[in-house]
Amino acid sequence: MPIENVKILAIDDNRDNLTIIKALINEAFPKAQTIFANDGFRGLELAFEKEPDIILLDIIMPGMDGYEVCKKLKVHPITADIPVVFITAIKDDKQSRIKALEAGGEGFLSKPVDISELTAQIRAMLKIREATILKRGEKERLENLIDERTRELQKTHAETLNLLKYFQAENEKRKKSEAALKESEEKTRLFKRAVDSSSVGIIITDIEGKIIYTNPFYLKISGYRESELIGQLSTFLDANFQPETFNRKRWKNILSGKDWSGEIKNIKKNGESYWVKAVISPIVNTAGEITNFIVVSEDITQKKQLLEDLITAKEKAEESDKLKTAFLANMSHEIRTPMNGILGFAELLKEQDLTNEIQQKYIHIIEKSGARMLNIINNIVDISKIEAGLMEITLTDSDINEQIDYIYNFFKPEVEAKGMQLYFKKHYANHKAIIKTDQEKLYAIFTNLVKNAIKYSYRGYIEFGYYPEQNKQGRDLMIFYVKDTGIGIHKDKTSIIFDRFRQVSEGKNRHYEGAGLGLSITKSYVEMLGGKIWVESEEGVGSRFCFSLPYNHTNLHPKADKK
Repeated sequence: MPIENVKILAIDDNRDNLTIIKALINEAFPKAQTIFANDGFRGLELAFEKEPDIILLDIIMPGMDGYEVCKKLKVHPITADIPVVFITAIKDDKQSRIKALEAGGEGFLSKPVDISELTAQIRAMLKIREATILKRGEKERLENLIDERTRELQKTHAETLNLLKYFQAENEKRKKSEAALKESEEKTRLFKRAVDSSSVGIIITDIEGKIIYTNPFYLKISGYRESELIGQLSTFLDANFQPETFNRKRWKNILSGKDWSGEIKNIKKNGESYWVKAVISPIVNTAGEITNFIVVSEDITQKKQLLEDLITAKEKAEESDKLKTAFLANMSHEIRTPMNGILGFAELLKEQDLTNEIQQKYIHIIEKSGARMLNIINNIVDISKIEAGLMEITLTDSDINEQIDYIYNFFKPEVEAKGMQLYFKKHYANHKAIIKTDQEKLYAIFTNLVKNAIKYSYRGYIEFGYYPEQNKQGRDLMIFYVKDTGIGIHKDKTSIIFDRFRQVSEGKNRHYEGAGLGLSITKSYVEMLGGKIWVESEEGVGSRFCFSLPYNHTNLHPKADKK
């Protein structure tokens, strides 16, 4: 849908607020259609009638508050998929935000509404709306396709069953009349031709489930030859890879003279598994005795895979939306905090009669906040370059020992200020500790890992260094590590900490600052340099981050080896 032609419903009991919202929307989206309601009851009526693309909903309203309106919207089939953005005058109200999410809301804005935040929210909600409509259309198309094929299968099954019954009746007449026998043989040939040319798999078994006939299409599905199946027990009636209770229930059903239909997992001749939608029917003679079973089956493996792919795509889209929402909330907090420090203490510096000590203290806080803001901006710029493929690698001869010394001297005061010890280990003398890599990227990797170790440690020590190793292919590697005795990482979190915008502590109750980009950037740098990164950690004990790089050793000091 064109974003300019978006239809927006705003619900607020304050007419002035509605006027402001209309002005902001007209400025950002001149062609947008805006609908207004002064209370929750009228808002519900307009939502069901107009089916807007986005709903802006005030929380505190007389009669019916915003939470109740949102709950009613989310349970109604017409409005369940319409994104709802709550608007409230209460800033930083955690309980209001939690109740809004529990009611089904997708976004949150604070009054007075900022036009840039409103524009970003509307664009984000439209993407969610478009994705939901697309997934719903794909699901409906798949369901219609399955229903159509099911009707075809049932029709084929009914026609085949009628032909079988007719064939059985004609067989009994054959004993009484030679003329009837010839007619029966002709009809049998017609029946066999129809079954052989069918586009579904057909199997006929005896009362014990042993195959006495299979049509060519089933041979094509299963990969077997006819001679390999005739006389064998049908896997549809007795499959080892189906639950025993499933098999018993199916046998009980068809032995009682009833049809059975459902999905069955089967195995091809080459060992590959596949799924079929099957209908199993008993064949009864004139005496009312079951003599045979007929199985009509359709291969639905691709359909099931398509359905699973749609479900997986939906889950990934929802997870992506959650991560983006968490990232926006996180970045809002991360940028606002140092900005408040800069603006607040800059204002305090204007006061008269400040001592030199207090002035220096305020200046130090402003510098620290500025450094934190710069670090956030640098991380965002770096991750943007990595995403766009614009990050460049410059390979030079780099002295690892020199970098180890620099990092040790740089972080030693900060570590000791926390009452901990900082150690390093070098494996080679200086002339052998030179590899061809990007020196700046290696420094950034080490710095990020050491900073993390300091951030999440309060006791003990931090150790970093390197050592050589050969992989299974005989390739020379240099293994770098940063070890700490900090809080550690829960085993459920070790698989996600290198993802973008993910942290060990997430959400509004997280205990540590940061945008969740440091380890993602570190992982990208390591992979750019031809290595890989991993973590070994135990919660409450500590962590050991390791990364490997190719050991392209260049001996810049040949005389040193002789010495």
